[in-house]
Amino acid sequence: MAARRRNDRSATPHNTMTPGTVSSVLRFGLLAIIAFCLPATSSAQDASAPEAARAPKEVRGAVDRQHVVILQPVVLCDDDGSHAAPFALPKQWVDRVYTKADLEFLYLPPRRWSYGDARQGKVNLDVIVAAGQANGMISRDPRIVTLLFVSSVDGQAGPLGRGLQNGNICFVCLGPTPDANDPMMEAFVVAHEVGHCLNLRHTVDDPRVPDEAFNLQGGGPFEERLAVGGLHESQRDTVMESPLVNARLRFYTSAESARRLLDETWGPYVTGAHPDQLRFVLSLAPDAEIPLGTEARLAFAREKHAGYAAEFTDQEKKVLRGRVADLQSLMGAEWPLLARLPWNFVKVRDGFCRGFPHTRGLSIVLGPRALARIEKDPAFALTVLLHEKLHVAQRLAPHAFASLYSDYGYQRVEIDPGASAGMNLVQNPDALSSTWAIEVDEILYWLATTMIKRGGRLILHEELRPLEPGANGLFAPGPAVPLARLGAFRERFAIRSGHDHPNEVAAYLAEQILRMDFLGQQVEVLPAAEKDLDATRSAFRALLGGVGAR
Repeated sequence: MAARRRNDRSATPHNTMTPGTVSSVLRFGLLAIIAFCLPATSSAQDASAPEAARAPKEVRGAVDRQHVVILQPVVLCDDDGSHAAPFALPKQWVDRVYTKADLEFLYLPPRRWSYGDARQGKVNLDVIVAAGQANGMISRDPRIVTLLFVSSVDGQAGPLGRGLQNGNICFVCLGPTPDANDPMMEAFVVAHEVGHCLNLRHTVDDPRVPDEAFNLQGGGPFEERLAVGGLHESQRDTVMESPLVNARLRFYTSAESARRLLDETWGPYVTGAHPDQLRFVLSLAPDAEIPLGTEARLAFAREKHAGYAAEFTDQEKKVLRGRVADLQSLMGAEWPLLARLPWNFVKVRDGFCRGFPHTRGLSIVLGPRALARIEKDPAFALTVLLHEKLHVAQRLAPHAFASLYSDYGYQRVEIDPGASAGMNLVQNPDALSSTWAIEVDEILYWLATTMIKRGGRLILHEELRPLEPGANGLFAPGPAVPLARLGAFRERFAIRSGHDHPNEVAAYLAEQILRMDFLGQQVEVLPAAEKDLDATRSAFRALLGGVGAR
């Protein structure tokens, strides 16, 4: 069998691209892209077997696995949005081969990228990666795998794939006729190439993997390579060392928490904040000196954040595990993606961000008062955990919520930074990078949160400003007008705050849905709010209950 496997592998064209091939990726410390072109045909028995007979068996239930790989599918299209590349989200067979690592592949809602030359393989991978990192199609977070579905790679039509060794980028080409493709072939492309991102090498290059068995990174029928035994014990150990493997639930230590609070992968929490906001977050005096230079500010913030980062007690961990389990059992059937995304918890001391629960990147930040109430009040615990977990999902897949936010009545706009420079704006840590406008009586308004000084304290303040279109598609805010101008828009959601950003509106409506639909509580809802609640229910079922989590 060893000789046959070596013949299979040598007959399968593959190549290793040199470190200079993808220079834009190399700036992030990654080494090389490994290419593995699939055999032209799989076995006739594999292709013709009934689906029920070919379904994987003895696979540990996804919700029970303790480790997750998060994948963002990106489907390349022509410049006008047509001719999308062949696309599939294989799950059962991919999960099966990684069962030995107690691992689930969790797919985010797919994105579409109109870039025809890249879809058709006319553009060098280096150029595609650079463009994707610049426009956000490729995640900069080392815990997220970006799957780029294309119709050709460097002129090759596939099926084939290329995965970044020990990185987080894969190119997937499923061939010209996706409807006729073997689902096991589709699963194999993804499982094999993501394996390279998880730092697995081809078996011919890995002396730890014996030649006697079929393997995910070797040759043979797809069914054998995707079997539970398709991952060797040594490969399991390699996989578990990858930063792409996320624990289903994790409590960061105080040192880790300090680093997470300063991590700006998802936005400039420190370097982009107004000095008054840093004073507010760190509970400093209104006139406390804040360094202006980037390096000096980061050093200052590093010291202050380290002082606020804290350790979870055993009791707090026990309570949070129980509350998370309760919430997952309630919403897991309706919103499985939200339930099964990793839970990352950061604990801070009293005073940080005035004790408000919030998110930083993929982490939920909790202080002593919130933790104490989570233990004493189960309903509060479920709603606050749902609220913050939804913010994590919104950050991971903002594109998926855009249509819902349009239904709410929001429009995405870009504010002229010069025209808003003197407003002392506050960043919402749960909605850091987007600006939304609200149209009322054919006028666009911007509901901005600012910081003002009153009675020797810094306090949050809402300002409503009409917007005027300016040059380059930017909008300039006019003088503040009474908040009453929003009128029925604020009233219809029946929430007291959070109207400045649809992320907050959706999170508060999710709380109402949880109380009404899952906990059976009586919640007073205005007739005008029913439409928004129904739209939110429908959107959540589509976005958070899709194939990526099944």
